[in-house]
Amino acid sequence: AGGTGPLVSEGEDVPATDNIGISQAPADISKITGPTRGIVIGSSVNLRGSHTIKSPVVGKVSVGNRVEVTDSWLSEDGAEAVVLSDIQASSEDGKKIRILKGKGVTLSGIPDASGMVRVTLPEDKSKTVYTVAAKSLSDPQAWPWYKVKPQKGKEGWIFGKFLTVIDPRDETLSPAFLDAALASFGTTKGQAEALLGKPAKSSSRKVKTQGGEETETTLAFSGLTLVLYDGPGGSGARKAVITSAARHVEGGLAVGMDRRNVLSILGLPNDVDRGDEIYRADRNSGIRIKYENYRVKSIVLGALK
Repeated sequence: AGGTGPLVSEGEDVPATDNIGISQAPADISKITGPTRGIVIGSSVNLRGSHTIKSPVVGKVSVGNRVEVTDSWLSEDGAEAVVLSDIQASSEDGKKIRILKGKGVTLSGIPDASGMVRVTLPEDKSKTVYTVAAKSLSDPQAWPWYKVKPQKGKEGWIFGKFLTVIDPRDETLSPAFLDAALASFGTTKGQAEALLGKPAKSSSRKVKTQGGEETETTLAFSGLTLVLYDGPGGSGARKAVITSAARHVEGGLAVGMDRRNVLSILGLPNDVDRGDEIYRADRNSGIRIKYENYRVKSIVLGALK
């Protein structure tokens, strides 16, 4: 099913989780310039007739379904969220209304120091501003919507959080970005031990390459496995596998990071393999991101095989 375990329950469009703050989707991940591929990463996600949770459901897709992505849309009016339980909202002039569970609202800013946030109702033409507790709302929909054609069923719009959109180009990752990320933990055994201390395990082997025989050394630290090479062509880091948020990667990637923040750093992935999102610098090297509940579970830098 893949590493992005779904947060969305059957028939929903947004995750019913505690509010984790309001942030806009990065502008560079929202628009697509032409038809491309996509893979669904949510369970039983609604397809709607238009790019809003008010639009009728026209179908459903689920984890692993492959779709053609034909269009994208991002609201300019602020992020949307869904009310998680029946609540009472108050306007600035003292008017009080009841907002029922499942109702969509539009956010006007970020929560204040007391955890309250200003919202409007999409159908309210007067755009009256109400104040509600941020924790009573779902994770705001600061994601684009994508128009998709499933292999079976009707065309419709899907909320971007539940879709991996594939960049049509084979290789988009900057080699310089990858090199800097790989160098985060040192490019020799001495550098790695100076930065990280003595490894829990260490092993070496001889590897034959086109340039001659190399020594490949694997160092296992807590939350990190580092593979180094040393040979006629020089030395460096070949691969790093990070599983702990305590291991900081040059460039900003981190275990535990929300998927939308990864997209803001790396853009759209070039492929999906066994549920992991792949960014390629060339045919054999790049970055592999594994997600769990839409947050980074592990990061592989360097060699992809």
